[in-house]
Amino acid sequence: LNSVSAALGTEVTNRYIIDIPLAGRNTANLSFLAPGTTEVPGMGIDMLGGTTFTSNGQRYATAEFRQDGALISAPEGGEGSNTSVKYSPLVETVEEFKIQTNSFSAEFGSNGGTVVNMVSKSGTNEFHGSGWYFFQRPKFDANSFFANREGEGKGDYKHDQYGAAVGGPI
Repeated sequence: LNSVSAALGTEVTNRYIIDIPLAGRNTANLSFLAPGTTEVPGMGIDMLGGTTFTSNGQRYATAEFRQDGALISAPEGGEGSNTSVKYSPLVETVEEFKIQTNSFSAEFGSNGGTVVNMVSKSGTNEFHGSGWYFFQRPKFDANSFFANREGEGKGDYKHDQYGAAVGGPI
């Protein structure tokens, strides 16, 4: 119980961020871990350039993204427009992810929707790194219920995503 603040939100640690299967390795998709957050109908989860979720009945285009306290999103560009996220950090570089859905403190006074805060990993005295390779092939996936019912195949597709992150003393 927090007797100092009435802010509601969900905090996600680095270990969970790395271990969770995350479509497209997009950190904005971590927003769906918060209770009351849902996808906007007609918008895909991997839609680029904006926020495709709504929380607690608020308008979907009013989310604000911050990294280490700095604003990394631009506000909506008019009625029916989207909040545009200008920078999406690598999953491996995020130490903590917090989404606040209401009762914001004064530092978030310019926002009427959801606030997403990401904290970067801090420095270290030793070199460290990580590498990843994610792939998707039809032979490893199950067919959908409806495709099975109609006797349709899984399709022919390939998805490869790979990269590396290295850190150490400067």
